[in-house]
Amino acid sequence: MFAFLRRLFFFSSKKRYEADKEILETGDEAARKKLAEDPHTSPEMLYFMAEDPSDKVREAVAGNTATPLQISEKLAKDENADVRNALAGRLVKLLPGLSTPEHGQLFGFAVQALAILAEDEMLKIRRALSTGLQDMGVAPPHVMAKLAADVEREVSENLLRYCKVISDKDLLAILAHHPESWAVQAVAQRGKIGEELSEGIFKTLDVMAGKLLLQNRGAVIAPETLEEIVDYARDCLDWHDSIALHPSLTFELTRKLVGYAGKTVFSLLQKRKDFDKQTSADIVALVKRRIEFQENTAEGDVKKQVAAYKKSGKLGTETLLDALAWQNIKFVEEALHQMTGVKIADIHAAAAKHDAAFIVALCWKAGLQMRLALELQKKLAGVQPRNLIYARGGTDYPLEEDEMKKILHIKDG
Repeated sequence: MFAFLRRLFFFSSKKRYEADKEILETGDEAARKKLAEDPHTSPEMLYFMAEDPSDKVREAVAGNTATPLQISEKLAKDENADVRNALAGRLVKLLPGLSTPEHGQLFGFAVQALAILAEDEMLKIRRALSTGLQDMGVAPPHVMAKLAADVEREVSENLLRYCKVISDKDLLAILAHHPESWAVQAVAQRGKIGEELSEGIFKTLDVMAGKLLLQNRGAVIAPETLEEIVDYARDCLDWHDSIALHPSLTFELTRKLVGYAGKTVFSLLQKRKDFDKQTSADIVALVKRRIEFQENTAEGDVKKQVAAYKKSGKLGTETLLDALAWQNIKFVEEALHQMTGVKIADIHAAAAKHDAAFIVALCWKAGLQMRLALELQKKLAGVQPRNLIYARGGTDYPLEEDEMKKILHIKDG
């Protein structure tokens, strides 16, 4: 009985094959198209029909679930957009089932074709791939990166914001070359952002993207990057509130922020509940002192202002840090002159030469803390990071007393 059924199936299949072959050779377009659509058509026939002169026949082949994936690359390069679009739709549907190890080679054929289609000249094809693959965990990363780099917003924006298979390395490369601001803004809203990507987003200096990054609690911003952001934000009013509310804001960065931000930011800082009691108290005191300094030095003779602070016993490290925060360099120079007797001309000369040792010695003679000497090296003398002189043990002056006396004596003439 089984032998009879096998023979019957064999002859039936052979008869079908011969009939299909005749259609392939002599049939009109409608007959060939019908054959190309049939999921029972043999793979061999479909191979041949992938080169059919009719666009409609080739489109049917591209969409047929029985079409061998080995010819996907050929179909992806077809001159007709409808053929390529039909292939794109089929591959998107097939991809999840091809991701298992036993389908490794077939998966490779599909991915190869998808990579070609991701650069297709037709927007509708790239858009179809983007929409179909964006939530697919098995989507090939390099294909998704190509689509995410697309200059058409409807193709790439959602991938930049939501697609998890695109690596931070690829995203950074996209940000370095993408011409549109919406691209970096989309990246800044991703659910998880690492330190390197956060830095890359900031360095585009896109105002809206920077604001979105600061507001994104899934973004990890390295302390060094946050410090750069705070420094840059002096001229970027739109970032002030977001910085004030950022959970990683330290007291030292708060010092900088309070130096240039407005009263709205002061209010936000004082209302934050996530600081410990001591930090909260320090911030309140800092805000109050910064406001007072600005009011006291807004107008008038800088020599008299410095003298008044000196007479009241308030001319110290904190006051000079306040002056630096408000970029009141004249007050800083006059204060250093009155506290040390060193001529302002000599202070100017040292700053022009980026003389870190002179600045350190000057602060030592003025009885100021070494942390101010470090800030003055950066902001008064413009000393490059590699040439900065740091504190010994975190707080102590690193130079010997005799050396500092000698430095000031030489410079003082």
